[in-house]
Amino acid sequence: MAVPELSIIVVSYNTRELLAQCLGSLGAGASRTPHEIIVVDNASRDGSVEMLGRQFPGATSIANRVNVGFARAVNQGIRASRGEFLALVNSDAEALPGSLDALAAFLRARPTVGAVGLFEAANGG
Repeated sequence: MAVPELSIIVVSYNTRELLAQCLGSLGAGASRTPHEIIVVDNASRDGSVEMLGRQFPGATSIANRVNVGFARAVNQGIRASRGEFLALVNSDAEALPGSLDALAAFLRARPTVGAVGLFEAANGG
């Protein structure tokens, strides 16, 4: 497999339905950018890990036996990643079509940029 340009890391804890929506949106968000998806599950008891295996077999899954917290889980995902760029995505987020492609293009064009933060409030503001 070719090295991905973008590693998308999602941390999950008991958010199976939101996680499925999030992961379903990532392909459209990064349709032109070679990418990998890494999900770090913090000991969910809602069937999240099983859902990943059934619905998103292309995603890398790291299943923690205990909830290690967000920061430690993100670091696990980063260690497992192979991409030049990292996208840390919450499991309750959805990527708009082309959004992650635009992010990768922005970072490619600006090699001195070290981090980018993106969000949209729930009320659209």
